[in-house]
Amino acid sequence: MWIVAKKQIILFVILFILFTQTMLVLDFIPILDVLFSGLRILVFFVLFFCLYLRHFYFTKIEYYLLLYAIFLGGVSLLYSDQKTMFFFQFINITTLLIIFKFFDFRDILVCATIILSFFVYLNFLLTLMSPSAHFYIDGKAAFILGRNYNSMGPVLLAAIITNAFYFYNTRRMLWNLVMISIISFFTVQFMGSMTSTVGIGLTVFFMFFSVVKGARLSLSLFLVFILFFNFILLYLQMEIDNNYAVWFVEDILGKDMTFTDRARVWFEAVNLILDSPVVGYGIQSPEWFDYHFNVLSAHNFILTMLLKGGFILLGLFIAIMVVSVKKANENINSGVTFLQFGCCSFLLMMTMESYSMMFVFYYLFLNYFSVNLYLEDGEHV
Repeated sequence: MWIVAKKQIILFVILFILFTQTMLVLDFIPILDVLFSGLRILVFFVLFFCLYLRHFYFTKIEYYLLLYAIFLGGVSLLYSDQKTMFFFQFINITTLLIIFKFFDFRDILVCATIILSFFVYLNFLLTLMSPSAHFYIDGKAAFILGRNYNSMGPVLLAAIITNAFYFYNTRRMLWNLVMISIISFFTVQFMGSMTSTVGIGLTVFFMFFSVVKGARLSLSLFLVFILFFNFILLYLQMEIDNNYAVWFVEDILGKDMTFTDRARVWFEAVNLILDSPVVGYGIQSPEWFDYHFNVLSAHNFILTMLLKGGFILLGLFIAIMVVSVKKANENINSGVTFLQFGCCSFLLMMTMESYSMMFVFYYLFLNYFSVNLYLEDGEHV
């Protein structure tokens, strides 16, 4: 019992360091930011040499992850000056991979649920105290979960999905799931982030229907809708005169038909992608995006992926996603169905915003390694 408890404490500390550094804004206390940044690097090297290399074996997903990292790193080396940014992204995602690969999956769910729930409650408390800004950085308003209120959504959604997935498999922490779901929805609604409101609202709504017959069909239809929304409404820049489409964009998403000037950004991003459609431009800084688009991101996940590494990188990512989902589907149940619906909600949110790749790979690893819940003791994928 002591060994198990000790491992859980170590896991909790590791996850807390990683999540705090990658999901919270710590710039308002520079020494704290430097501390957690240093601890994150230390954790990576300790895990890499003590676990990954010492007990080395390759899972299927890692072959594609290796190709993804080599290609993105190579393109960034050739076309970008953001080598440090790539290095830290590599450290973050590799650390997350090692955690999922070598620690007990159920323990990961417990620790992640506690940490992410703490972030939800902390953000809620700070928002109640100071809704306009939690603090200021260089005279600009910022929040504990991001530089603007739209950045709250992915952290709040991750907390709900993780807690719900844990509940589906253990029937524990229902009270916490109810609390963070209510708090998260009303927080983003109050802050005016319609993108996050829709994503969180759909996820919470589906929570009640993932156990009924037809849930997988609903999931498939939702995914088809998201793909249609991306490739038809956004990328082809077609004129939208369908009343239902206009209703969804203006009344549900709370946008105008230019998607709050996002259509211009997408159009300019497509033109830039056409200049380098195969390999893209590597990882770039917010200043690079500001120079080209007058905004700090492309406000769309697929466009951002194409800008980073063209169709090669997008193809590698799709391969990683397919491998992850296929692995999770080896044990289809209501928990896996809900997890994948939550991932689709996040994908819908990323139609309008660009979020950290930590969230993306967190969901991919949740899918791929979820099979460990159903294996015999001592077995791993």
